[in-house]
Amino acid sequence: MEQPSLFVTSFAPVVLALLFVLAYFIIAKLWLSASEPPVVIVPRYDPPVGASPAVAAWLLSPGDLPRSIASAIVSMASKGFLRIEQNGDLYSIIRLETAPSISQEPEEDVLARKLLDDEESFDFVEVTPELKSAVQTFRWALHNTEYFSDHIAISVPAWIVSAAAVFWMLLHARLSRGSMRLLEYDLLGTFVCFIITLRTAGGPLEKIATLSPSSTAPRRPWTGADTLPLTFLAACFVGIAVLALATDALTAVLIAAFMLVNGVFLHALQGTTTSGIKMAAQLKEYRQFLSTVEADPISRTDPADQVPATFTQKGAYALAFRLDRGWGEQFVMAIADLIEIADIVKQFKLERDSSN
Repeated sequence: MEQPSLFVTSFAPVVLALLFVLAYFIIAKLWLSASEPPVVIVPRYDPPVGASPAVAAWLLSPGDLPRSIASAIVSMASKGFLRIEQNGDLYSIIRLETAPSISQEPEEDVLARKLLDDEESFDFVEVTPELKSAVQTFRWALHNTEYFSDHIAISVPAWIVSAAAVFWMLLHARLSRGSMRLLEYDLLGTFVCFIITLRTAGGPLEKIATLSPSSTAPRRPWTGADTLPLTFLAACFVGIAVLALATDALTAVLIAAFMLVNGVFLHALQGTTTSGIKMAAQLKEYRQFLSTVEADPISRTDPADQVPATFTQKGAYALAFRLDRGWGEQFVMAIADLIEIADIVKQFKLERDSSN
């Protein structure tokens, strides 16, 4: 009789809180989706004014920061600001000395200043202070367009309930002060690893899907970057295992469930403002044209393991629209992990600094 009583007093309220958070997020997502007006797509032969390839990527794939940055880099290469080099799965950008007459977009200028002002080149090898700063400032530049919203205010009630439920479980676990501090680091590290896994796992899964006989997308070679999401996923399981050892299996499972629900909807609720919805509709019209005329040649002309001889603005938009399934997609996936780590680490650092 003691076990049911323990569950009712300790875990039943937590399960109800989890169900509330899940239902709340689902309703919020449905409400945001229902508020978007229906759009009739008519092919547009030129991109709309006011939406660079990077902005287009962020509008049509909210939260996909690696794709947005990759689109900006390809756009800069097409204008002659830089050169992209590839050695296996290692990508580098090299500043060109010539001064093109075409101006850069604000978010492109951010990348140029943060990554190439002090150096002639930048290698996408590791997360550096320069990359962290570039990613954070790039995100701010995108949000300054007034097209985007993270809908943070909508998520706050669910975060409060989640935090209260997790605190309730840890309180009943009766951990020592030292164990509680260790558990805080474990929870934070596990959640960060989960967010990175969530944001980057799609690339390797899509690459595996290209091996299917029914797939029409060109096959892209498997690289070391594709194993990183698996590494972060393994780190998540290790973090949950440590949590289970420090508390108990049911507590670990419930906390993992809160991480899963909040992590998924943290990404899913990112969206657009009213002006962003209007711009996204125009971009979909241009995407319709590119998908019909340019997508297949762009995907199949350039090998996935070799930098294209030339870059164009159409190619940058094709990458932003997920139409370049060859080299462009390989480029996005190769730099995705570094960018996501730099973005998340920078965000958590800012949040911790502001709370201290």
